[in-house]
Amino acid sequence: MLEGGPYRINEVALIGDYLDFLMLEKNRAASTLNAYRIDLTAFFLDFAARSTTLWPSNKDIEHYCEDLTKTGITAKTIARKLSALKGFFAYLVVENVITSNPAESIEMPNSSSKLPVILTNDEFIRIISAIDVNSMGGIRDRAILMLMYGSGPRVSEICSLKDSDIDFVENTLSLNGKGNKQRIVPFGDNSKIALTEYRSAKLKRNNSTSSEYFFQNNRGKQISRVYLFKKIKSLAREVGIKKVISPHTLRHSFATTLIERGANIRAVQQLLGHESILTTEIYTHLDRSYLKDIITEFHPRS
Repeated sequence: MLEGGPYRINEVALIGDYLDFLMLEKNRAASTLNAYRIDLTAFFLDFAARSTTLWPSNKDIEHYCEDLTKTGITAKTIARKLSALKGFFAYLVVENVITSNPAESIEMPNSSSKLPVILTNDEFIRIISAIDVNSMGGIRDRAILMLMYGSGPRVSEICSLKDSDIDFVENTLSLNGKGNKQRIVPFGDNSKIALTEYRSAKLKRNNSTSSEYFFQNNRGKQISRVYLFKKIKSLAREVGIKKVISPHTLRHSFATTLIERGANIRAVQQLLGHESILTTEIYTHLDRSYLKDIITEFHPRS
């Protein structure tokens, strides 16, 4: 084992092995692997600069996190970096490279992040009503927003949606989520009407077959995330909504609406494509009045 050995570890090789494990065994996305590589490399560069020992200890990691706090890095970012270290060292323990995980006992920093912004149903109707559906782009944008608010896909999943991913008979979408994980998500009648209108309009356009993607820009190519971010913000400003929103606001609004109307959180987890139920709990914001009503209705001592 490397721990306590007479030589400094080859952390670059070990990090590479760990990332290969995450890619092949855990099917982690390329963006996730890149973030882990950056976080792990940054830690070991810091460790090499400040320590003469051969292997980082619990104290080394604590000091690293304390220094990050002093530089003004948010608790959420520190938690992410610490999570990467915990996972990496746990992997090395399993592989018998080290005897114990030096990060195991370190507590995650308290990340009391603000609850995400959501749109009310009335606000969404105002946004949808502001779209000019006399144009091809307007018909497309209405279909996209109806789908995002009604089924909760990620903006990346909308952009990568293909004709073959939409089942107009069963009213379902086949979505390719994080880590290339596939899931089937239903869509409602209003979304189906908007999608059908866009599909009909697209078929009339000469260059509609120039892309395999369902939602296309004016050149018949795949629509971009940047366009959707700008379009949703523009529509919100146009109708006087002062909330800072993005495409993800529609996804969060979808989940919150389901939870507030009694949907099972496990079902919402599946619809959103979350690997962990804890992630779903973060996204499903419940306002205080709703929680108060739940206690009043169901608790015997209320």
